[in-house]
Amino acid sequence: MKIYAPMLWFTLFLQLTFCCNTPTSPVAATEANPSAIPPQKASKQLSQAQIDSILMLQGKVLPNALWAIAFEEPPAKTPVFILTGNLDQDPEPELVLWYYWEAMHPMGELCLLDQKQSGWEKIGTEYLDFFRGTTPPSIDNQNKMLLTYSYGSGSGYGAEVLNFYQNHNDSLTCVFRLLETEGCNILGCSAFRSIHAGYQFKDSSQILATYRYEVCAGLDSRYPEKIIFEKKLVIPFDWDSRQKLFLPKLPPDFPPPSTDSSGFLDYGENTFDIFFEAELEKIKRHGPRWKRVALGNPEEN
Repeated sequence: MKIYAPMLWFTLFLQLTFCCNTPTSPVAATEANPSAIPPQKASKQLSQAQIDSILMLQGKVLPNALWAIAFEEPPAKTPVFILTGNLDQDPEPELVLWYYWEAMHPMGELCLLDQKQSGWEKIGTEYLDFFRGTTPPSIDNQNKMLLTYSYGSGSGYGAEVLNFYQNHNDSLTCVFRLLETEGCNILGCSAFRSIHAGYQFKDSSQILATYRYEVCAGLDSRYPEKIIFEKKLVIPFDWDSRQKLFLPKLPPDFPPPSTDSSGFLDYGENTFDIFFEAELEKIKRHGPRWKRVALGNPEEN
């Protein structure tokens, strides 16, 4: 059973794979010998006085000088919002600054700041996707996670992905990604396939993800939107301290994770379809007539 993919996996969804990369640090150099000094980690710090000023500007526009320290994009006349929470193992909370900028393409950016003895250090930044949704970032203090959404879209396709970040070794790291919803048309018929997922933290070392895979008849069917096929998958993701990721423990014969070695289950427009292909093909050939018709069996035309 092949799934309709009228366009390649939407660029936004592909770009999710870089959420686990650490920004490249600038190379320190001298005029006499530019290569004499080894690369150093980029470090931008804010004093407590600057942090106090930012806290007083919650929901307001930052002065250009403070904006330039926190964000990568040029200053914008847009309100900046502040989240407080703990994303690592020390008892001190971190600050997350973020903004939403509705220009040509709705987008935003967040900045993670961590308190050090010498001041507040900028740990990292991430771009925010508001192209298909407006859910703001949030912090799950119980599980020490920063949560953001990304979206995929195309002709007959849509997806929402929930991203989980933590502060590991002074690096803003994407440690887990959940394909919360996904839907696409099926090639050769009007049937529609969808995925809906939820998650539960068993403890700090495991996340249980529950996926509901569903195929429904199209609107032109005798039974519009009636369920043709559905299955539930519960997949545990275990913490891998070496890779700083929650990696899936997949069922037997399940297709491997995405090729970026991140372990994230985000196959684009084909998520889980290969795993259920044989069962869907059996229904298409030998199931009840209305299901055969809905799945585009050519012998029923």
